[in-house]
Amino acid sequence: LGGAREAAVEPAEEAALLVVVTRLDRLEQHGIKLMAEREIERQLVVGHQVFERALESNRRQLVQAAQVLAADWGFREAMGSRDSGTLSSALENHATRINASLATLVSLEGNVLAATGTNARVGERYQHAALLDQADDSDRVTLITYENGRVVELVMVPVRAPLPVAW
Repeated sequence: LGGAREAAVEPAEEAALLVVVTRLDRLEQHGIKLMAEREIERQLVVGHQVFERALESNRRQLVQAAQVLAADWGFREAMGSRDSGTLSSALENHATRINASLATLVSLEGNVLAATGTNARVGERYQHAALLDQADDSDRVTLITYENGRVVELVMVPVRAPLPVAW
């Protein structure tokens, strides 16, 4: 009658089988690693795109808010006084209205006329005065920089009466 026979596996065959299984395991691990790296790379690209869109949206909102305030009749009237206290008060009120953490009013020559939320002092050269060269060719200039221990996005727009009188 029938009987079962145990298959005998030679030690060399057993070692070869172990090598094949080990190699397959390594290939599987390598494949998983490659898939994970590709997914991470894809997620980083998507995250970068989302971040860039958010920055651009924030930049547009800041520019629009700054343009509205720079065109404000009361603010331009305060500009006419050239009184640093009046200018600082008006600037602080306007910065609060647009939820800006800092605001600086800069003369066309690059000197600080008024400032709030920053270490800039009235009469001193504005630390980002080099932006004025770019601003001359545009109705706005934006810059992400480090100021007062934090990263900020600066937006410069002209204050017109009707020609530019300050930034």
